[in-house]
Amino acid sequence: MLLLVAALGCGGNPKRVLPPEHDAPAEPPHTPETVADDGTLGKLEHGDRACYVTLRRPGGDAILPGDFELCAGGAYDATALVGQRVRIATKKTPIQAMSCQGNPDCTDSETVDLVIAILPAP
Repeated sequence: MLLLVAALGCGGNPKRVLPPEHDAPAEPPHTPETVADDGTLGKLEHGDRACYVTLRRPGGDAILPGDFELCAGGAYDATALVGQRVRIATKKTPIQAMSCQGNPDCTDSETVDLVIAILPAP
């Protein structure tokens, strides 16, 4: 009987201890909130507030603000995808407000769904 108690006390799977919420790993930056097959990439255009992404859709063109790095010469230059069906990923991000009218000294901002990635559609 003593052996049975010793075997049960030492054997089996130990219970997994979960860390408190504040110890959970943080989400990496630029986690996409939306990913969708959004249409054909029409063009990318540098603007005062963003790199403007034009998507051609059956219901008409959509012009979306995008990360500056998506435009020509950026780290994530997506110009090679112009004319192709694409998927985009967006993230709610503050950018300079329209009311600033391109003034670099203006600190007003607004939160938009910023395009952070453009990928070829499967």
